[in-house]
Parts: sequence; structure tokens; C-alpha cells
Amino acid sequence: MRWCSVQYNVNALKGLCLNLINPKKIILGDKDKITPNYLMTKDK
Repeated sequence: MRWCSVQYNVNALKGLCLNLINPKKIILGDKDKITPNYLMTKDK
């Protein structure tokens, strides 16, 4: 698998999708970012 297609792998996206539906932690920050551990938003 090419390095640029790894980010679209189903196994790699599973944690991001689950965190989008039911976030473990929500952080108010300076950018919008989704990780398997937290959801950061710049909305206030």
C-alpha cells in the first residue's frame, strides 16, 4: 500500500469515525482536528 493511501485505510479511519460519533474528549482550540483520542474545534 502506498504511503498516501494509508490515511484512507478502513482500519486507520475506524478510530476517527468512532470519535466523531461519540467523542472521548472535546477540546476548544485554534483549529478543527479529529484524532482517535480527542475532537478539537475552534467553534465557541
